[in-house]
Amino acid sequence: MNKTIPYWPPRKGQQAIWLTNWINTIGGYQLILGYTAEQIAAIIADAQRVLYLLNTVQTESHGFARGITNHIDIINNGSGSALVPLPVFTLPTDPPPPANVLPGALKRLFAFIANLKTRPGYTTDIGTILKVISASVPLDPGEIPDPDAEAQAGQVVLTFVKGGHKGTLIQSQVGVSTVWADLAVCTTSPYHDVRPLAVPGVPEKRRYRFCFWDGTPSNAWTAVYEVTFGG
Repeated sequence: MNKTIPYWPPRKGQQAIWLTNWINTIGGYQLILGYTAEQIAAIIADAQRVLYLLNTVQTESHGFARGITNHIDIINNGSGSALVPLPVFTLPTDPPPPANVLPGALKRLFAFIANLKTRPGYTTDIGTILKVISASVPLDPGEIPDPDAEAQAGQVVLTFVKGGHKGTLIQSQVGVSTVWADLAVCTTSPYHDVRPLAVPGVPEKRRYRFCFWDGTPSNAWTAVYEVTFGG
């Protein structure tokens, strides 16, 4: 059995590389694929905006979130005779932000790619250069997911990357239990574990493990992910 690896990468770092390649190469195929200059400019603008949000805005927002956490810690536990101002989120001016675009930029990009594959001038060589061809490779029976588990208010959020598989089987243990029980077969990430506390008001340990599922589970399990869930 084979698995399909989509051309759009699952991880943000890989997405940034993909978008940069698209921005730098699609213009060279305008005439071959029969697009107008305006159509190419519009789809490049979409990609540039997505890349800017991914690389600059999201990265800066993570730094701002850490600054807020530090500010809260200083206010709660610090000392001193001077007021500490609340951090202000300010985007860098370098690189300058590309023009804003209407909502749906990625949907337009994927629709554009589906269309270009129907063009008379399209070849697999072009698709390879533009990185728009999905791959099919044999399943590795020992491959495991790359998940995460985070306890939040009222739920535990379980994330994973399918990596071309149909889905992921999640098993769990609660409290002192040593028996693994099937929690869910998930074909989309994340999964929300919203089961109530076994004893209302008493936080409990929840443990999770994951394996790929392609009609049947691989039974090649990840390490155990443990969180404390407070309800």
